[in-house]
Amino acid sequence: MKVAWLVSGNIRNLVEIHDSWENNFFKYYDVDVYFHLWSYADFAEKGDAFFPDCCTYEEAVDLYNPKRHEKECISTIECFRARNFSNMAPETRVFNVLSMWDKWKKSFAFLDPNSSYDVIFRTSCFK
Repeated sequence: MKVAWLVSGNIRNLVEIHDSWENNFFKYYDVDVYFHLWSYADFAEKGDAFFPDCCTYEEAVDLYNPKRHEKECISTIECFRARNFSNMAPETRVFNVLSMWDKWKKSFAFLDPNSSYDVIFRTSCFK
């Protein structure tokens, strides 16, 4: 079975979860991996502000060997400025939701329209 696995979102712990994906998924299916990942620009080389133990982009790419990949660095200042919506409740995370949908769109855009996958699925980077 030919599978496309689209991974989008914050880099987090892709190295830590690799063995689980390898043992329960990759060895059973023909999988093409696609990454559209992001990390805060001021933590891009050493991990993420909220996930300081996360792997680097280069580690994830080396381990998973994605067919296509891209990393966006997002400034923490840009994030905090985008969250300043005066008419929204403080707990509303508009930037996070819009950013998530933007990364989903970009990850699906990596797929060749003429590709013939049996299954296409998208996940975030999770533990």
